[in-house]
Amino acid sequence: MVARELLGVHRLDIEAGGFVRFDVQLTNSLHKHDYYELCVVLSGSGQYQHGGRTYPLVPGTVFLAEPGVVHEITSFDTRDLFLYFVSMTVTRLGSDVRGSDDTAVGAFLASHAVTADGHALLGDYSRLIDESVSREAAASRLLVLFALEAMKALTIGAVSGDEAAPQGELDLALAYIDKNLGRKIMLSEVAAAVGVSERTLRRRFQSQAGTNFVDEVNHRRMRWAAHRLLMGFGVGEVAEYVGFTDPGQFTRAFARAFGVAPKRFQTSYLPGSIAKRTRPEDREL
Repeated sequence: MVARELLGVHRLDIEAGGFVRFDVQLTNSLHKHDYYELCVVLSGSGQYQHGGRTYPLVPGTVFLAEPGVVHEITSFDTRDLFLYFVSMTVTRLGSDVRGSDDTAVGAFLASHAVTADGHALLGDYSRLIDESVSREAAASRLLVLFALEAMKALTIGAVSGDEAAPQGELDLALAYIDKNLGRKIMLSEVAAAVGVSERTLRRRFQSQAGTNFVDEVNHRRMRWAAHRLLMGFGVGEVAEYVGFTDPGQFTRAFARAFGVAPKRFQTSYLPGSIAKRTRPEDREL
């Protein structure tokens, strides 16, 4: 399964890797490759060597392998490390249109850690990706979500240079939207908060993000809803939480965004249902 996402300035190509157990073969040996790998520890523990440094791995740890950097994953002491990974390439495009997630990708490229703890939620994404392979549209969207959330988890500090070029009014508008996703948001109030006319703000979304105000709000709202569903909240509660007074309207909007109804999305992963398991010798990691 491969997902390609055009964000505007950046393009992501993400390939689902799989689940890997380090119980028989306890290491994947020192190696390197020319793409990123984003990984999350589902259970067990181990160690990760990357560029000459060693990092502990525990459940909920997100970590990456950078292109060209020698790395190795081991579980010699506990023999129980279980993880999920995806492969990713990031291409900088010559586009003048900046997509809504470009800022997050740019921040990751400019400054990121090798590991970050406390992100067990990404494990739920990985299992849903695996269960959604037969529903290509849903699996593709989940792959993109997984990669974006993993990059955000690893991003550190302030960014600088070209990747951090301020977007002015659009950045202010997006920040306002993110803070108010739990209620209905009107273009007029966002324009007032930014200090521009509605017409100007519409133009900023079209020229800089390649989208419109309504679609951008819905996009961000559905991503937030997906998080709440995976945390176990009921569909009706999530609908209200993201500003929908009609659960049926929320269900239709979520299905358009993810290719699957929210309840199906939430219950796709059942503990113990993972049948596909790969080992390090099956595929390079």
